[in-house]
Amino acid sequence: MYSTKRSTLGGTNSRMTSEFGTKTSRIKKTPYDKFSTKKSKTLVKEYKEETNWFNRKKTELDVSPEELAIEYMEEAKQLQEEGNIDDALSKILEAIDCGLVNEESFCLAGSLCYKANDYEEAITFMTDALTRNPMCSECYAVRGMCYYEMNDYENAITQLESFFKVESPTYDMLLMLAKSYVEVGNHEQAVRNFTRVIEEFPEQQDPNIYFWRGESYLELNDAANAQDDFEDVLEIQGDFLTPYLEEGFELEAAEAYADALDRYNLVLKVKPNYSDILYRAGLMYFMLAKIQSSEQVNQSLENPDGEVSPEDNQEDEEDPYHDEYKSSEHVYLAEQAVSMFTRCENSIGENPFEDESLREDLIFLTRGEVQQYLEESEKALVDYSMAVDMNPECRDGLFKRALLQIQLFQRHNEALNDFEIIVQKFAPIEQNEELIFMYLFLADHYFTVGDYPVSIQFYCDAYRCGAEIVDPEQFKSVLVSAAAVVVPKDIPSFSDSSSSVSLTAMCIEQFFVLIRKQFSPFSNKLQSLRSLWYPYSDAYQSALEAANDPKAKKKKK
Repeated sequence: MYSTKRSTLGGTNSRMTSEFGTKTSRIKKTPYDKFSTKKSKTLVKEYKEETNWFNRKKTELDVSPEELAIEYMEEAKQLQEEGNIDDALSKILEAIDCGLVNEESFCLAGSLCYKANDYEEAITFMTDALTRNPMCSECYAVRGMCYYEMNDYENAITQLESFFKVESPTYDMLLMLAKSYVEVGNHEQAVRNFTRVIEEFPEQQDPNIYFWRGESYLELNDAANAQDDFEDVLEIQGDFLTPYLEEGFELEAAEAYADALDRYNLVLKVKPNYSDILYRAGLMYFMLAKIQSSEQVNQSLENPDGEVSPEDNQEDEEDPYHDEYKSSEHVYLAEQAVSMFTRCENSIGENPFEDESLREDLIFLTRGEVQQYLEESEKALVDYSMAVDMNPECRDGLFKRALLQIQLFQRHNEALNDFEIIVQKFAPIEQNEELIFMYLFLADHYFTVGDYPVSIQFYCDAYRCGAEIVDPEQFKSVLVSAAAVVVPKDIPSFSDSSSSVSLTAMCIEQFFVLIRKQFSPFSNKLQSLRSLWYPYSDAYQSALEAANDPKAKKKKK
């Protein structure tokens, strides 16, 4: 900082008394030495180089310091009016260096430092000005604005309140005070000052003020007044929410789910029954829950022994609920998702979806997924059923309900009905493990009831989608089904009778005919099926020979 031991105007020829009592000439400091911040030094140095300051000084030796300081002061004011803040600041620093150390010079320097974003220097100048005039309202205003920009809201409040003691309220100062109270969590004072802004400056119809006051009302659990303010927001500016919606959609598309959720929650404060955004907010909560859960799994895999670093251990000592919060955060997010979908369900009647890609059954389908994630299986089953009842063409609802019926409740008949509807109504869906499960389930079912042609078709569908035949019993089922397709007579068994073995050999050949239609000749899947047949081939050949089969004898020769 600059030196606080300044002479008054005209005091450049005065003497300073040393600690030994002798009077010595004051060593004049340059602006570079006198002002300590790097920005101030740089400004003065650059200004001197650009304006040929040293040569000009030689021609000004006959001008008194008082006159020179005043001249610099006037030049600084002119440069400020022209918007040349850096040069204006250099000029006023020169004026102060020449001895112009009064309230006006310090106020101007402080104001210019604030405009140059040098907040600490601005506060120092304004503090010096206040020592000369404690009633200087500009000093309190600038110091308050500096503290606000530095996120020091407590000090900002102190300075702004002092400003109002010596000056009439202004729109900007009142608004800054109200927002500072919001930042420190004093919402009663925030509401009070937002109200003053609205009442004392009615011509300034800014929807943001009503929105901010509405948020403070919510923090005070005053939902009625909050809703009144949010309605006023849209009355003042009908498209107030448009930029937030557009940002939310873009962030969601970029998978920035937390930021998108912030925009959606803001929109829902103003329009709490906006069905489209309630649904999207629910999706964002669910995505964040799954991400949080995945991160916890990854951390446990990286640290299987549960070792805690010194930094994490220190955090845990400071916050005993740290681990509990981390472990339950994904549950909280999922529960918030359920809450959003429930709100959407309640509002959809009076506020239908505006987005044509959204359907009412999606509310229940997605909420069912969240309930299943939370291990609320009964609730999930109810939601999937609601989705199907609302939209019989809801394939995902049928599929998820069927899987849940089998895996958790062992209700095979109900699942069979859903799977059959899917097969009858819809084209094959994308290949995945759940689809393989469905085909194998249907194949096993139809084999059990003796409908072998249907059974072999579902087995083929399962293998086409990537099923691995690892169960010998299942392979036998496939062969028997193939036999029924080739020779629809008595169902062959795997006894030692030559006729059964001969028939089974025919079935194997026919089975490969069916399979080749599904796979290329050199596919890994086809080779895998062949490898399963080899252990049976010798036994089949021996049985054929023993049965005096003409084909076997021909092959033997």
